[in-house]
Amino acid sequence: MPSGHPQQDTAQARPTGPRPPAPIPFDVEAVFPELTGTAREVTLLYPRAGRPGPADSSIGGPLLWPADEPWPMCAEPDHYKPLSAPVGPEPVAMVPVVQLYARDVPGLVFPAGTDLLQILWCPLVHETAPYTAAPRLHWRDAGSTAAGATVGEPPYPHTAEEEFLPRPCTVSPTPAVEYPSWDMPQGLADLLDARF
Repeated sequence: MPSGHPQQDTAQARPTGPRPPAPIPFDVEAVFPELTGTAREVTLLYPRAGRPGPADSSIGGPLLWPADEPWPMCAEPDHYKPLSAPVGPEPVAMVPVVQLYARDVPGLVFPAGTDLLQILWCPLVHETAPYTAAPRLHWRDAGSTAAGATVGEPPYPHTAEEEFLPRPCTVSPTPAVEYPSWDMPQGLADLLDARF
């Protein structure tokens, strides 16, 4: 039964382009003068529902992968899925986590001759680094990679910890300013601890 309200096209209702960061409610350096000079420009990667392709920056999306390079597998003997039977000796396919093109993240410094960063990880827990997914980084030249890119789906892991399987989405890179937090110099952290 119709509701009487016009149906909204959700695809057109979604915002496009970079999302403006929320304004800081006060002048950080006026309130905490000790932080003067510690601000740094960063790029926030706002995830957006969408269907990224290999030519897009994405989280959990398909990667632009060279056809002559085998898909990375994790064969670490200590990886496991909590509360489950042992994984066994069969290697587990790594999963795409992030793909970033330099054109989308101008503040990220890429090694010379590269303009594409890909991060994959094993979708299991690793004993040597508790509750981490053992990430691997690949820096590439997008043009030469695209010229010989593979077509089709990469292998899917035969077992995985669900938390380590990102949902594919596009990203909306947005410039912002941040101040140190967990990486604050010890002396400065001690000085500001009571005020925080």
